[in-house]
Amino acid sequence: MMAAIRPPVWTAGPILEAVQAARLFNDSKDFVDCPLHVDPDECWRRWDELQQPVAPAALEAFVASTFGPPGGGLEPWSPPDHTSEPPLLARLVEPELSWARHLNDLWPVLGRRVSAETLAAPQRTSLLAARHGFVIPGGRFREAYYWDSYWVLLGLLAVGMRTTARSVADNLLDAVEQYGFVPNGLRSYYLNRSQPPMLTQMVHALAASLGCPSGPDVDLFDAAEAQPEQELELLQRALPLLDKEYNWWMGEGSISVIHLPAVNGSSQPPAVLNRYAVNETLPRPESWREDRETAAGLPAEEAARLFAQLAAGAETGWDYSSRWLRSDGTGGGSAPPPLQGIQTSELLAVDLNSILYKNEKSLAALHSRLAALLPAGSEESKREGEAAEAYTRAAGARQQAMRAYMWDASSARWHDVLWRSHQKAGELTAAAFTPLWAGLHSAEEAAGAVASLRASGLLQRGGIATSLLASGQQWDFPNAWPPLQEMLITGLRECGVPEGKELALELADLWLASNLKGWVEDGVMHEKYDATRPGKRGEGGEYVPQVGFGWTNGVALSLLRRYRGLSGAATAS
Repeated sequence: MMAAIRPPVWTAGPILEAVQAARLFNDSKDFVDCPLHVDPDECWRRWDELQQPVAPAALEAFVASTFGPPGGGLEPWSPPDHTSEPPLLARLVEPELSWARHLNDLWPVLGRRVSAETLAAPQRTSLLAARHGFVIPGGRFREAYYWDSYWVLLGLLAVGMRTTARSVADNLLDAVEQYGFVPNGLRSYYLNRSQPPMLTQMVHALAASLGCPSGPDVDLFDAAEAQPEQELELLQRALPLLDKEYNWWMGEGSISVIHLPAVNGSSQPPAVLNRYAVNETLPRPESWREDRETAAGLPAEEAARLFAQLAAGAETGWDYSSRWLRSDGTGGGSAPPPLQGIQTSELLAVDLNSILYKNEKSLAALHSRLAALLPAGSEESKREGEAAEAYTRAAGARQQAMRAYMWDASSARWHDVLWRSHQKAGELTAAAFTPLWAGLHSAEEAAGAVASLRASGLLQRGGIATSLLASGQQWDFPNAWPPLQEMLITGLRECGVPEGKELALELADLWLASNLKGWVEDGVMHEKYDATRPGKRGEGGEYVPQVGFGWTNGVALSLLRRYRGLSGAATAS
């Protein structure tokens, strides 16, 4: 008789359930970040020898003898291209000069790599085998995370750390090569879901730093000679993997893809838009207790549905928000339904589709650039040109679909869509303006959206609030998050409307001032801030707010690089 196949101890099974239920760790994530001292077979042998149910003292002894401390397997990593005096500092005056110097000096503090010992015994850890150094967010987030890494990369490029930026991206490209997609974070318990797909934008920014004529954000980088050989190597390495990730989101059978009725009548092909969705029936291992508590009292079938929706909510990066708690399209109300009513996958998310549109445009540009770098007339060059044309068509189709289903002229903004009913969701969030960042707007839409954002109530003294509803969830009012600030500032700056550029400068000033005030008062950088109280950390959610903080530092440095000259006033440099 064959021995039963045991699940990895960090993702499912009786060990995980017993340890998490016993609350041996204050944070559910701590246990799943503990490496094994022994191979899994030996771990299970020891478990099977214990009398069931395992007494509390015996369970503690088992964990202490079999597992190492949370975060084991990682070691400090000093980025090889870090310098204490990057050119950016010469653009700044006090107090921003001292602050930027501090932010720059946090890169080695947040630098990590998987130890050689851990890479040699991957079965003993929940860490995925990252071969390159990376930058962590900080606090309980001990490993690399997907969409966080985009803003980390922008900050690295702003201080000239292109080698480290490439290292950060290479780990995510390796993940696509091995798994077909980029997981939420580089842990095995994240392999059931992804996050907002920012890898294409990371590669596009790297290409821009190497001299790609079509690259975005060229003003983020100090002038340097183009390096076509390095650019060719990057694109030949990355583009097949970016295509692979795109196909994971868009390929036949992807649960992210939703086909809607044709935009312009029955003679047209169906409109295609995307949602966040995860195949899952169990609690998230890193939030096991929280998910079980949320599901308390539900029948097994309903609990399984809930776990899938919670995982999808984590895939959005907005975990959690009242945005995912409304399924009737009405919005508003004084109190949201509890997380037990989460309906993430019922919504076609406007920000996800904005990212995918921008990816399609970027993939078209990058394939065109690679075609230009290859021998003229070669078969390889022709294939790249054909790929560019295909992505251009895909971007056009998505733009048309988003205009038909998501844009609303009366509110002058884009909306999430309830895909079963085709209704626009009513609740206003900062995601409604991310199409400006993606560049899929018309001039008329841009003008309306800028005015709509200014009048929305989202604009506060400390930046753009995530929503208008104070639900207690961390992606709701009054919290303001670094990635949304950067996306909206960039979108407003590039939308082609003078009022948009004016508002971008205003927002850059507000956000930098809030971050600086918080650093002066607290000496740390927070993962989120209170939009109504400049400098104060944001609150809410299922874990204690963290400090560090990778994407906060990256956004601040990239905004300083773009908007600050020696005067200290915001300028469109």
